Amino acid sequence: MTSSLRTLRINLCIFAVGALLARAAIADWPVARHDLRRTGVSSNSSDIKKPAPYWRARLGGVLAPTQLYLGDVDQDGKQDILYIAGGELLLSTPNGSSLWRTGSRDYVQIVGVADLDLDGKLDVVVSTPSGVSAVAGGSGKIEWVEPDGELGTPGAYRMGDVDGDSSPDLWLDACGCCSIEVGSAGVVYSFANGFGAPAKLGPPPARTHCGAASNTLADMDGDGQLDMIHMSDDVATMFGPTGAVLATSGKLPQRAYAAQCEAANVQGYPTRIGL
Repeated sequence: MTSSLRTLRINLCIFAVGALLARAAIADWPVARHDLRRTGVSSNSSDIKKPAPYWRARLGGVLAPTQLYLGDVDQDGKQDILYIAGGELLLSTPNGSSLWRTGSRDYVQIVGVADLDLDGKLDVVVSTPSGVSAVAGGSGKIEWVEPDGELGTPGAYRMGDVDGDSSPDLWLDACGCCSIEVGSAGVVYSFANGFGAPAKLGPPPARTHCGAASNTLADMDGDGQLDMIHMSDDVATMFGPTGAVLATSGKLPQRAYAAQCEAANVQGYPTRIGL
């Protein structure tokens, strides 16, 4: 037998063995998640009579600071844990017992907890990637949902009493440069008359910006009422609840709108904004 024929016969034998092995394994787990439909199951039988966990391993997960709130949200005199998981807002006791849950609504951030409509009960303001909602702290009931597409792409949310009626107001601002924009300068809501009759305060002054992280609420002029401050690329503007401009800054470093700001009284001077 020539060497070429011997090599051919060996190759054929290897191919035949490989084909038999492949045929025997094809019913096992041929591709990731078992099959092209990614079912993740096979038809093999088992003698398991009563399925039970053999072992468990926690895969972990992290809540951002804006996805967790500790306080007496339902006002029963006990500490609660308010958090977001899987797009759902949940309230539980410290030992993990569920008090209420909203169901998955694509929630991503807890904006704040306050009595927005002055009914003596706390409300939770929570945001999705496209807007905000108000949820009853005592029951988890959805009380109000921002109209779809009002801001385009949201950029920032702030809560505080800007019109002096003792009811916290909700200042919503747009991204300003994201893929979905509707030309909104932002909107300020008052719920003093209830969630069924939300009122829009004066619109904020228009500006050019790409983000709204620098938006700040502070009593800048010492009159006892919160002022609103937002920034364009290089100028800060302070305005009131009617949208009237109260003051503007000199030229600031570029991209001022992206600054992280904190208001403080520095050495007895009127309140300043730190960038």
